[in-house]
Amino acid sequence: MMRLAEEVLSSNRLLFIRQPNQADSVLFHIYSRTLESLMEEVGDGSHSQLDLLLIRSIRSILSAGDPSTKIEREILAALNAENLDRLGQEGSRNHRERWDRIETRLLNWWTYSGFGPQILRGLLRVFRHTDRRYRDSCRRWLATGEYEPVGQELEGLGPWSEEQRREEFSLQALQVIGRLCCLDKPLILVFDQLEGLWDEGNHPVLLKFWEAIKELFTHVPYALILNIFFPDRWQQFQHDFDGSIIDRVAQQVIQLESPRPDQIEKILNLRLKPLEATALELFSSAELESITRQASIRKCLNRARAVFEHHVRQVPLPPPSPPPAVESHPKGGLVANQNFQQQWDHILQHLERLEKRVERLESGQTVSAGIDRTSSKSAASRQNLDRNEIFNTEVGLPAAGLREEPSGPESNGTAYEELFRPYRDSALDTLRRRWKQPRIIDGSDDAGKLNQIIRLGYKKIRPLELGNLRLGRNRRLPDNILIKTPEAQRCIAFLHVANGNSVGSRLRNLNTLVLDHP
Repeated sequence: MMRLAEEVLSSNRLLFIRQPNQADSVLFHIYSRTLESLMEEVGDGSHSQLDLLLIRSIRSILSAGDPSTKIEREILAALNAENLDRLGQEGSRNHRERWDRIETRLLNWWTYSGFGPQILRGLLRVFRHTDRRYRDSCRRWLATGEYEPVGQELEGLGPWSEEQRREEFSLQALQVIGRLCCLDKPLILVFDQLEGLWDEGNHPVLLKFWEAIKELFTHVPYALILNIFFPDRWQQFQHDFDGSIIDRVAQQVIQLESPRPDQIEKILNLRLKPLEATALELFSSAELESITRQASIRKCLNRARAVFEHHVRQVPLPPPSPPPAVESHPKGGLVANQNFQQQWDHILQHLERLEKRVERLESGQTVSAGIDRTSSKSAASRQNLDRNEIFNTEVGLPAAGLREEPSGPESNGTAYEELFRPYRDSALDTLRRRWKQPRIIDGSDDAGKLNQIIRLGYKKIRPLELGNLRLGRNRRLPDNILIKTPEAQRCIAFLHVANGNSVGSRLRNLNTLVLDHP
């Protein structure tokens, strides 16, 4: 997928959609993540993906018919230069006339009914306004259906935040985005990390998700939709669903071969380049065999990291863990056979290893001299490079700046602070860049995340029940989770709306609920 992104990302919209967590809002989840990605700025310019999509699609629409007026020729010249400042200053007559002409041509191009014209207007209003208040108001309407205009920016648009309309609106919005993409380059949607859909309790989400994917194939033309499975999940998928879904989703099936041991060794050597060492220099033949024979690339890197820490810091090697026993779930999922005593023993082993590691860190012990398979230059380099930078299997906060702990007379608070400061500054810079990206924060999505964490993780530690609180049939509440334990009951509510009236009414309803359920 990364190679595909590198190949097409300069022209196509390639979007990674994470696993949904609420059965009643799967399409809204896909639409929200799509819109969120489109609003991110790309390249060195000030344009977002959405800006470039609209510039190129509108340019294609205007070019299809010979521009008959001076205004249309000026608009086309600005779009060809991808310079919207040439359309006039916001608030001026020229600006208003040009953008009204663009909106008219865009709406004439759309020949479908439903929410489509409103969605096109909403996308265009984000695009045409430079005033941040207006843009944020239009973004909020597009993302959540909340309707509280600052001025006239939402004229011709109506609220769509009711739950029963949200899925319908989302599907039509994806259809609009897909057809706009066809005027430039087709849309590519990648659904990864889907294995969690087969976890116990996720069956309703699983069913809704694949129904939603089937709808996307029908309503979003010329899009490339990629679903990534582990082999066992693909077998389970074919067992769980009928031919109408399987035939749609599996129009093309590409079997990916697992990397050979020699390819894994090449990956290790790439990771070890900063050390100026190779896997053969760093690991013994038996160790290299145990690393390259793991079931996945991630397991190989994790094993290499563990062996590396064992040599460098004398951290005990974790015992090889047997694959979990698998049993059939009555609703079609796969459930790992959980044995509490085995889990508890595993936790104790981890704690023991962590205690030993903490003791070594506190005592200032550093690299062992027990490795003699590398040159002195490689050994010196290895002391100065954190193993997180070599065997890191995820993309997250930068590891640059973390180094081996100081020892000897310089082992004091000041030395540690000097080591930590570059890492802190780098991490803060990363967070600042992320903070500027527009995010669609939704109470339903946040409640779904917490529900997954509790149900799939915390319930294995202590007994509890999950539910929701309601207040009549038609009274809107913030999305909430009721957590029942033998000792007490707690309710956690999520309220993410910008509309002042909605905030007030939902808070009043929540207060009523609190009084009824102390």
